Amino acid sequence: MNETKLIVLRRFIYKTLFVIDQLLKRQSRVVILCYHSIENDLWRFSVAPNNFAEQMQFMKKHFTPVTLSDITLYLQGKKRYKRPIFALTFDDGYQNIYKTVQLLKKMEIRPCVFMLGTPKKANRAIFESDKPLLSYKELRSLKRANWQIGSHGSTHEILTHCSFERLTYETQGAKKNLERNTASPVNYFSYPKGIYSRGVITEVIKSGYNGACTMNDDQISKHTNPYLLPRVGIDGTHSQKEFETLVSPSVIAFRKLIKSSFLGRVYEKTI
Repeated sequence: MNETKLIVLRRFIYKTLFVIDQLLKRQSRVVILCYHSIENDLWRFSVAPNNFAEQMQFMKKHFTPVTLSDITLYLQGKKRYKRPIFALTFDDGYQNIYKTVQLLKKMEIRPCVFMLGTPKKANRAIFESDKPLLSYKELRSLKRANWQIGSHGSTHEILTHCSFERLTYETQGAKKNLERNTASPVNYFSYPKGIYSRGVITEVIKSGYNGACTMNDDQISKHTNPYLLPRVGIDGTHSQKEFETLVSPSVIAFRKLIKSSFLGRVYEKTI
C-alpha cells in the first residue's frame, strides 16, 4: 500500500475514533501540540500559514491556551482549569515560525520554541532540513512577545548515542548558552527526534530543567512524569478535518498503540 492510500486509511480510522469519542462525550483535558516549520512548501513537516491559523482557531475555540509552565503547575496540583487546556510548541527553531508572532499574540497563545544552543553547529543530517534557523536576536524578540525559550540540545544530536561528556554539552551546555544569548530562563527541554533513555532523563534533570517534551502519544494527567510530557505532532499531511480529530482521546490512544507495535516503522512515515 502506497503512502497516499495509507493517509486515506489513517483519516478514516481517525474520523471513526473521533465520532466514537463524540458519542461517548470523551475529550482530552490537557494537550501539547508540536510543530516544526510554518511554510508553503512540500516538506512533510511544514504546515502552510493559512492552515496553521485555522488550526489555532479550532484549538482556541475548544481549549484554553496555556504555557508549559502552567502545565507544570497543573501537574503539581497548583493550578486548575474548568475548560480543557493546550500548549503550543515548535521544535528546531526554524526562522519561518517568526511569521506567526502577530497571529498568536492576537489569539493570546504563548508558545515555547525549542531551539539549539549552538545553531551554527547544527547536525543537518539529523535535521533532514537546510531551512534557516532563528537568530539569537530573533529569539530575544520572541521573548519580548511572551514566548518561552526551550532547549533542543546544542546541535540536535541523538542523545542516546552521546558519550557522557557530549551528553552534558547537549543538555547543560545548551541551557547555559541559550540563557546567556537570550537573557531568558530556559526551563524546558525537547528530546531531539523524541529519543531518550533513563540516563538522558537523569542528565536533563541534573541540568536544571523543570520538564521535558517527548514525541510520545498519551494522555496528560496529574500522574504524568514532567520529564516525559507527551505531544501531538502536526505536519503538512494533516487536513483541517483530520487535525480536529488528532486531540481526541481514542485517536491519541490509537497512535500510541501503533507506534509501540511492529507497524511503528511504517507508522512514523505515514501516520
